[in-house]
Amino acid sequence: MALEPFNIKLLKLTPEMIRFMKPVTSLDIFDGNTQSYHEHGLFSTQIFGRIGDAQRDTQFAYIDLNTYILHPVIFNNICKLKAFYKEIMAGNAYAIWDKELLDFVPSTIDVKHAQTGFSFFISKLTQINFKRNSSIIRDTRIGNIEKYMSVAKIDKVTVLPAGLRDYEVDDTGATSEDECNGMYRKLIAISNLIGRSHDPDDSALDNSRYKLQLGFNDIYHYFENILSGKRGFAQDKFASRKLFYGTRNVITAIDTSSPFLGKENPIKLTDTIIGLYQQAKAIEPFTRLYLKQTFIEGIFFQDGSANLVNPKSLKQELVKLSAKTYNLWNSDEGLTRVITTLSDVSIAHQPVMVDGHYLALIYKGPDSTFKIMHSIDEMENTDRDVKDVSPITYIEMLYLAGYKDYSKYPNTVTRYPIAKMGSIYPASTYLKTTIKSEKRIELDVDWTPKINSVPDEHTAWVFPIKDTPVFVSMSPHVTRLADLNADNDGDMCNYNGVMTKEAIEEINESFTKAETFLRMGGGFKTSSETFLTKLLLRATVGLTPVEDD
Repeated sequence: MALEPFNIKLLKLTPEMIRFMKPVTSLDIFDGNTQSYHEHGLFSTQIFGRIGDAQRDTQFAYIDLNTYILHPVIFNNICKLKAFYKEIMAGNAYAIWDKELLDFVPSTIDVKHAQTGFSFFISKLTQINFKRNSSIIRDTRIGNIEKYMSVAKIDKVTVLPAGLRDYEVDDTGATSEDECNGMYRKLIAISNLIGRSHDPDDSALDNSRYKLQLGFNDIYHYFENILSGKRGFAQDKFASRKLFYGTRNVITAIDTSSPFLGKENPIKLTDTIIGLYQQAKAIEPFTRLYLKQTFIEGIFFQDGSANLVNPKSLKQELVKLSAKTYNLWNSDEGLTRVITTLSDVSIAHQPVMVDGHYLALIYKGPDSTFKIMHSIDEMENTDRDVKDVSPITYIEMLYLAGYKDYSKYPNTVTRYPIAKMGSIYPASTYLKTTIKSEKRIELDVDWTPKINSVPDEHTAWVFPIKDTPVFVSMSPHVTRLADLNADNDGDMCNYNGVMTKEAIEEINESFTKAETFLRMGGGFKTSSETFLTKLLLRATVGLTPVEDD
């Protein structure tokens, strides 16, 4: 089943499994008044290994309960089937065993043969006929109980390696330890009271056994919460697919057709179309650098002031900034927050404000040109129209900061779960700002188009159009969808930026090699052919059914 990624079974410690494990029997942390860990305690160096030794992070131990309780998974499933079972085990309800129903029947304390307690319930556990109905959840619980009935009873509990829950003393003498240690101590204390002199199924132990049961349940749920769930520590810190310098995005369709051969800035076979915000986050260290070079240097000063644009006069003036604002625009952490602002598409076309002033102005001429300005005075002695000047917006700022370089950084596309080679691959970057964008050329200080030895270096191919929806998804090339096992119905892909010089060169070089695109036996490695295209073709022209491979 898709919801069962691993084959999981209950752990029951056998003599073979504990052959290299030692029991923990002492509640003491230290041996007497010394600072040496007690040799039979939870932090024993004899049991778990010396402090600093790798063994201390891997060596398990165990607690001998000196009786039998239920595995927490079985206990929880039983109690969810009928709360009355839990009341019997706790000694809070009396019942009679019905041999015909093969189940417990509620009774009162004065009825003959009525019994209660942990040992009474356990003695009949394997005989209970759990009633099934139309509920899938109930049926699953019963199935799990029946499947693991042979290992449902346990008499030993594993103890986590000491290195993962060690006792710590800081410089002030204050001590700290993981809360699971207190849970282990409860089990040790109760099991020591039971000892080995009693019959493990003696009804006199019912109260102790139920306390052991609840204690083991607490330990189980403690580690379950650590390892699973959206808020689980391990899930969040270690097992999650958290992206650094990348994003996780919904896959959307693209139009790879061209109105004519030789069209400028075409979509290539190696391209992945990605939104501006996604690419900015994917190469965030460089994005911060571009923002500093374009909008910070020469504008913000070390005394906490900045040359900003007065929103009324549109002229530049020196403004003394608040400490919060200055740090926002002059620290890596602050610029990261500025970049992340664009994750909210509702502010993409809003002016960039800094303490009530515009960060900069932008001229967008009718001749498809643009120029970043810091005062309306820059238009003096030009034939340009002031009406074409407006405050620079967040999306314009982020795009123009690195428009010449964003697409130079390739990326890796990953689709989970990884099923085959095509589930992860390198790609070139095709940047997209708004759904519809326009081509503009940057103007120089003399208001003429910038010319450079590098063709089109100052051409902003996808200049955002004001009040046009922002492109916030990613679009792998259509030839990649089949290998990604993806379509456009909400499937998602991870997008990570590639920033090192060596990696960029290696990926770009791979795009020039035939083996990147051709199979050794002949044919293309990627194709726009998918099961749906085959199905459509067959339905349209009546071809013979073709198996999806």
